[in-house]
Amino acid sequence: MRSCICDHLDTLKEPYPFWFTALLPTGNSASGYIKGMRMSGEWISATELRAAAIVFGINIFVFSAHQKTPTWMLYRGEK
Repeated sequence: MRSCICDHLDTLKEPYPFWFTALLPTGNSASGYIKGMRMSGEWISATELRAAAIVFGINIFVFSAHQKTPTWMLYRGEK
């Protein structure tokens, strides 16, 4: 799965979609970020969840209970 998601991110061309660039850590290039994500042991972020939803054509719901009020995030599987 990791390889499919990173392959999809590699196909994106500049200008990159907002959902990709807005979530890149400060100081990281897109290619450097993707190269790092290919490494085993790296944790996924909202960027990879969005890409996974697109690659596999599914909706991904993420539940977070780390705040006082639990929240849901939806990553839609549409391009």
